[in-house]
Amino acid sequence: GFDLVFSVHRTLKAIAGQFQELIMYCVKQKAENAHEDGIWSLSWSERSDRIVTGSVDESVKIWRASTLELMHTCTGHGLGVVSVAADPVSDSVASSSLDSHIRVWNTETGASIRDIDCGPLECWSVAYSPEGRFIASGSQTGNVNVWNAGSGEKAMSLEPRGKFIMSVAFSSSGNLLACGAMDGAVSVFDIAS
Repeated sequence: GFDLVFSVHRTLKAIAGQFQELIMYCVKQKAENAHEDGIWSLSWSERSDRIVTGSVDESVKIWRASTLELMHTCTGHGLGVVSVAADPVSDSVASSSLDSHIRVWNTETGASIRDIDCGPLECWSVAYSPEGRFIASGSQTGNVNVWNAGSGEKAMSLEPRGKFIMSVAFSSSGNLLACGAMDGAVSVFDIAS
């Protein structure tokens, strides 16, 4: 048999000859049928206490994080949404879609702020730089494109000489940008110089 002891730190401790500690958790909130199709991406906007989801049903949804109350349904993408990323310094979120567009939304109002036409096959994953100045996107052609978040203009295009870029991420300083490709390669670019 096991003796169960609960600690003030919300851990479950099982005592049976040996002392073991297990982390206890519970589902705090759950939204069934949150989208009409699969959710491919989710981002947490700490600044505005919002969770943002992107789905192959072509929509972006903005939820109040504390209650999972649906705040806004954002439409405008012509194909499935495959990536969403929250801006760490504003109330904006970027979404990328199979329609080769990045759309920027306001998390408080749900309004479309910007539509960036990335060109054929040029937009898969998205990530904001830590200061919110740039949005990076990975492409099916193997490039990493960096967009000015304020204007939507392309700031630079990086060529890791790989295949389909599946993921992108900035370092916490914003000086480095990493990408992961379908062929298993990881590349890191120094974009500060």
